[in-house]
Amino acid sequence: MITFKAYRVRTPAAVAVLVALVSSIPAHASVTIEFLGAPPQWSATEKEAVFYLKATGGTVSGVHCWISSLNPERGDPAPRDSFECKAPDTVSPGAVAELSLKLSPTAPRKRGAYSAVLQVLGTDQSSNAVSQTVAFKAIVPAVTLKVGETDTIRIRMIRAWPFSAAKATIPIGIRVTSDLAPKRIPEAVATQLYVQDGDAKDIVPDGSLRAYFCDVNAEKTAPPNPKDRKSKSVAEPTCTEATSVAPNAETQALEGKMFQVEPTVPSSLQKASGVLRLRSPEFASDIETPVALLVKDWWPYAAIIVFLGQLLSFWVNNWITVGRQTKLNKLEVAPLESSLVSLLISRPGVGSRPEVAAVSTLLDSAAQANRLGEVESAKNSIKEAKEKFDQFTSNLPAEQAPSRAPAIVMLLKSRSYPARRLYFVITNPDPKWTANSVYKWEWSGQRPTWREAFTRAEEKTVKQLSKEYLDTQQWRTLYEAQNLKNISTIFWKPGQYILKVSVDSAQAAVLPFRLEKDQSLNFLSRIATSDKAILLLAVVFAAILSYLAIDKLETFGSISDYALAFLGGFGLNATTSGFSAVISRFRAGTS
Repeated sequence: MITFKAYRVRTPAAVAVLVALVSSIPAHASVTIEFLGAPPQWSATEKEAVFYLKATGGTVSGVHCWISSLNPERGDPAPRDSFECKAPDTVSPGAVAELSLKLSPTAPRKRGAYSAVLQVLGTDQSSNAVSQTVAFKAIVPAVTLKVGETDTIRIRMIRAWPFSAAKATIPIGIRVTSDLAPKRIPEAVATQLYVQDGDAKDIVPDGSLRAYFCDVNAEKTAPPNPKDRKSKSVAEPTCTEATSVAPNAETQALEGKMFQVEPTVPSSLQKASGVLRLRSPEFASDIETPVALLVKDWWPYAAIIVFLGQLLSFWVNNWITVGRQTKLNKLEVAPLESSLVSLLISRPGVGSRPEVAAVSTLLDSAAQANRLGEVESAKNSIKEAKEKFDQFTSNLPAEQAPSRAPAIVMLLKSRSYPARRLYFVITNPDPKWTANSVYKWEWSGQRPTWREAFTRAEEKTVKQLSKEYLDTQQWRTLYEAQNLKNISTIFWKPGQYILKVSVDSAQAAVLPFRLEKDQSLNFLSRIATSDKAILLLAVVFAAILSYLAIDKLETFGSISDYALAFLGGFGLNATTSGFSAVISRFRAGTS
């Protein structure tokens, strides 16, 4: 505070000094600095920002400028030496001065937007501090990338072997979405997989998600020339983690680079999630892209399981509708055939009776119907054969006394074919033969010649057979025992045969006969083959229909998946429960 006292001023010089002293006080107190047209925002893409100053009320000297506050949009405050400020030493009153602001090349900083305060400080003529601040928004542009074409990348993986870890190598496209192109290769951070369980996330210990950049030019290595013996067989290099480009390596907007992802999903999982994270000093923050991993086993495994389920379903249905009754028919035929053979052994003379031929024909019809799966027709034939046989045996014709020499008779000759059991009995036995007489049964034969097979030559006479076979063929013994008047055997090949029986080392009878292949077997075999082919085709079509439902699933490969696929192929589903429901499905067969 300045106090003025009343004095009498006698000279003009004193008055002038007093006026100058009083006028100097307000002049020093009103020196200020102000910013002219300060920009509200500055982007670091420009080399420097220019601010204009104006001093009012006097000269400001010793001017300094700096960033007094630098706060990002999120996170802790950034270091204030991230920017360099250059100001003139002196700002004259009324003149416009210029100061510049630019990024510091050495100070670390993150990319993004900052709220900055620029402060200017100087002194006036009286060494009093003169200060001014201005707030603006500083933008350090960041590189932004778009990984993939969707917000969440869905990767479908194929497991080569069931119940094994699924691994894949998948290239993924990356687009630069910012005006600023990247100059360094980002670092792909390896992350763990997790399984989403509501709001919680279960970490998968054995799962991982790796990624890296490779040089595309490395994939275009020319293969060695196979004609050049000096060239070594060297496999073409592939993009792997070992041949990847190191992070932070220099690049020009990622040109000539390929981004590749390597997920690993353990065998216990078919679905997992992860985060693909890229890190670079050129980013404002880490770029994170969600990844969903969907694992399915190789399709033939599911197709085979479904096919087996369908095959079992058809087998069960065939057994219930046809197979079981076929076995029952065979059980009914066996005692009837045995009774017929026993009758013919005891009474060989009735073998030529029409009643026996009718029974034999019905048994053949039943056997053919059984093979074709016509079980009801076979059942009716067996029933009719039983009735005819019982009717015939209830009123057998009288047995005639033997009037001829001993002879060998083939029973059921109309049903005698290769690979079938044949029955032979000796008729008109010599009264001299006793119960202790030894019967020796021998056979000799050959396969038919080419001409006989095509011309179907009639059986030769005994004299011709004796001349051609008896002396040249080697006899082989079938049976040799006491009182063995009848035998049964199987000849596996078609052709001409001779059967000889000797009693007590003396030849008693000779039977030449010929076995031809049962032609009906060819037709039955063709029909059965066609039926099986149609059945197999039906099984395949049904399996395809069942597999189409499985193919729509996003994941497949667990034990429960295979169990459901097998049961689905059989015809059972999740709505089938209880033992009675399953048995009903078995009995219902397949519609």
